[in-house]
Amino acid sequence: MTTRVYLILGGLFSADGYVTSYGMLSLRSMVQESIPGAVFNTYLWGDFLKCHADMMAHQEDRTAVIGYSGGGTRATWIANGYGSPAPLPKPRIDLMVLYDPSPAWQMMTTGSNVRKAVNYHNETPWMFGLGGGILRGPNVRTIPVRMQHLALQVSASLHEQTLTFIKELAAS
Repeated sequence: MTTRVYLILGGLFSADGYVTSYGMLSLRSMVQESIPGAVFNTYLWGDFLKCHADMMAHQEDRTAVIGYSGGGTRATWIANGYGSPAPLPKPRIDLMVLYDPSPAWQMMTTGSNVRKAVNYHNETPWMFGLGGGILRGPNVRTIPVRMQHLALQVSASLHEQTLTFIKELAAS
């Protein structure tokens, strides 16, 4: 069975995601080097409906979604089938990892279709009101962190934890 990892980048305007989320691309490299055969797809947060469609096309595989900032909130939208035409089917997500999802008020509660979720909840995001989103739902593990919102995406220790979670999924 293939492990598919869907990375949704952050950014103020979505299109700037590759610049403002550059630290998440190092996580992508770590996964690709550490888990042979894993398929890794990267999206801007504005392309969450494309991510949803790709995820739905591969529901037979192990599915992990990682979202940073605006990508984190959009991951919750995908999990809830939020989109147009609404409602969309809710995909099975084996692992969801959110890095300081933002804006906090756009977070949606996840349901039983998300089998395991990790939220790196930034208690002090220091970024003009961005960050600090709290993931709610069953099977959620909240890991409190305290760092500037932009610095969180380059945290080697968080990336190592995320890589461990993905390795566990790939081995299951």
